[in-house]
Formats: sequence, C-alpha cells, structure tokens
Amino acid sequence: MHFDVKSLLTTQSVAELSYLKGKMVDEIRITTAGSFDKMYGLNHNMGFLVAFKENERELALLCNSMPNVNNVEFPRLDILDMKLCTSEFKSDLEDLNTAVGVQWTGQTLASVSIIRDKVKWGTEEETWELIIDKGLKFKFENNLELLIMTRDSSLGMMEFWIGESITWIQNPEKFSDSYMLDSSELRSIQRVEQFI
Repeated sequence: MHFDVKSLLTTQSVAELSYLKGKMVDEIRITTAGSFDKMYGLNHNMGFLVAFKENERELALLCNSMPNVNNVEFPRLDILDMKLCTSEFKSDLEDLNTAVGVQWTGQTLASVSIIRDKVKWGTEEETWELIIDKGLKFKFENNLELLIMTRDSSLGMMEFWIGESITWIQNPEKFSDSYMLDSSELRSIQRVEQFI
C-alpha cells in the first residue's frame, strides 16, 4: 500500500508571513522546553510556541497535528494572529535572551523562506511519500537568522536555531536528523528553500 501526504502551510499562514516581511519586529518570544545550548555552532533550543510582535500586531507560530493518515500523525506549521491562538503555552512565553541566549533589539524582517522537504520511506508492506513545509527561516536586516523546524507532531514540538548564516540546513547529511525514521526505511529526502 502507498500513502501520499502533504503538510503545507495554509494560504492564511503564508499571508501572515507576507504581512510580517519588511516590518520592524519589536519582540520575539518563545515558549521553550528547556535550557538553550549550542548546535551546529548556533544557539539552539526546543519549544512549543513563537510570538512575533510588531507595532500593530502579534503573530503566533505553532506546530499542530494535521489529520492523521493510517494512524500516523504529521506536523503542520500554523501562523495566526495571537488573539486567535488558544495554545496553553501562551502564558509561558520567554524573551529571546532567556529562550536562546540572544539579546533582541527590534529589527526589520528582510526575508522569510519556507524549508520544504519531500521524503520517501517504506517497508515491503507500505511506502510513504511526504511533502512537508518542515520549517521557516527568518532573516533580519542585521544578518541574524532564526530557523524554526517542526520536530514532533503529537507534542507540537519545534526546534529553534539563531545566529548568522544558517547554511547547514542544506547539508543532506543533516536532513534525516529531524525525522524519526529507521535508516533502513528511509529512501530519500529532497529539500528546497522557497522564499515568500
């Protein structure tokens, strides 16, 4: 049996990201799952919710589960107005310094890109092909980049990296790190970075 699954940003989420591009982001807050560390030479943490505050609005970015396929859940990134966000993690948001060890001063968002993966895996009994918007990369005018990648759909977990020049995401050897698949079942991962 073969399963084709798509977990892409909604039109509304893309519109919210487009709205934010070119705006001054006054504050970024994250609900974390622990203390920050270093990974790939960048400040790193895991968590559940990200808030971007600009002059007029605050947007929430979270990882939800899309309807499951054959009893398998897949993550989907959603971006919405914070007023519409019902996440239990809203009250636990921390400033960027506490969350990932970076002192934030308002910066204009220069670009946003979608990290889209096409993943194939399977066994003799079933094969899967997943096209997923795995993450988002935000680049600010001061050359600081914030990468947010989905991690676990059942918990809504995301991973965050912040620093300059986040290029490791295009290294095929690192792709499989973000998927919980047996290496014997993984057939291929293709990744593209698509600018909004």
